[in-house]
Amino acid sequence: MKRNSVKHAYLTLGLLLSVVVIGTIGYSLLGFTTSEAIYQTIITIATVGFEEVHQLDNTGMWFTSFLVVVSIGIFFYAVTSFTRYIVEGVFMNTYKDSKVKRKIE
Repeated sequence: MKRNSVKHAYLTLGLLLSVVVIGTIGYSLLGFTTSEAIYQTIITIATVGFEEVHQLDNTGMWFTSFLVVVSIGIFFYAVTSFTRYIVEGVFMNTYKDSKVKRKIE
């Protein structure tokens, strides 16, 4: 169980890092400087709602929409993995405790 949870944690971090890299590259291709592209990516995946660094054309709007959908999916995956880790840990400890108590009795 622990090994699987750690694997999911690394996968989640890898996915998040990939989204930041893809977002930065995408915005760079749209004419943003590297620092502007990183900033735009971060405010997009965090769904902060700040104004865009530059006005976006249709391609930029589609790319931003894609980035938001993917990052929300990764967020829900992370929450699900974390919740599963907590719930499985609690249930496993409860199960082990009750099993030990039964053996003692």
